[in-house]
Amino acid sequence: MKRLKFLLLLAFLGLLVLMSGTKAQKGQKTNIVFYTPAEDSSGAIRRLVNQFNAENQEVQVEHRTLSWGSDDCRNFYVSAFSARDNSFDVFSGDIIWVSEFASAGWIEPLDPYFALGEREQFLPGPIEGCTYQSRIWAIPWFTDSGVLFYRSDLLNKPPGSWTELITVAQEQIAAGRIKYGYIFHGNQYEGLVCQGLELIWSNGGQIFDGDRVTINTPQAVEALQTMVDLVKFKLAPEEVLWYQEEDARLFYQDGNALFLRNWPYAWSLMNQEGSAIQGKFKLAPLPTGPRGTVGSGCLGGWNLMINSQS
Repeated sequence: MKRLKFLLLLAFLGLLVLMSGTKAQKGQKTNIVFYTPAEDSSGAIRRLVNQFNAENQEVQVEHRTLSWGSDDCRNFYVSAFSARDNSFDVFSGDIIWVSEFASAGWIEPLDPYFALGEREQFLPGPIEGCTYQSRIWAIPWFTDSGVLFYRSDLLNKPPGSWTELITVAQEQIAAGRIKYGYIFHGNQYEGLVCQGLELIWSNGGQIFDGDRVTINTPQAVEALQTMVDLVKFKLAPEEVLWYQEEDARLFYQDGNALFLRNWPYAWSLMNQEGSAIQGKFKLAPLPTGPRGTVGSGCLGGWNLMINSQS
């Protein structure tokens, strides 16, 4: 509980305090504009903003939301930064944007605000993703990993391997219990890259060996062929080639498939009233490939950053 409280205060309220310190003069009221993707279903962000505003009369936060999609949010920020837009102060951004935004001078370095030992309070991967050229440019806000959702009303346990997943899916489809076996987000964007990496890693492959590119290996080729075959042999509908996270989640939520690859956020949404699969699914690690030893989930998440123009 102490760790959770520390992370919440540092990553959200703490960053707003840092921002207010850079903008406000003593005795003056300061307004901070804070951008996030579309409103979260839990209402937690609103509650934190309201709590901050109630406890800090001289610093008030105005919370604004953007589109849910990562690419849409990035396009908004890139356009704003290119125009030297100073109308917003703090914003949440995908973990993969840090080096791009830092190298362009669009965000403020935050390492001067980290007290001794605070960096070690974060998981190594997320804080490394906030670091560029030995400086910290963002604060990890939330971290997640690719996972497998499966219909627990149809299966007693999740598949441990991709071979088992395909076999079980084919059996369920043949028996008429389900329409499709596996749903993923196959649109040409970052989410597809994440899933490709997961398949390659789960099959014992790698992208790099030091500075050498090693993607053209039997492990990687076999893994990517698996993704192609999911559509080719109709375990997944052809429409997944246009799906992003929410498209896949909504399709699965209507009871159309046995398995879904998505992020943990989908759990609460698919368990809401009106969901066709409420209480009928569980979450598991992604399966292992034929040449692999363990399933791998791509580590993702969003960070908090300060607009250097504000």
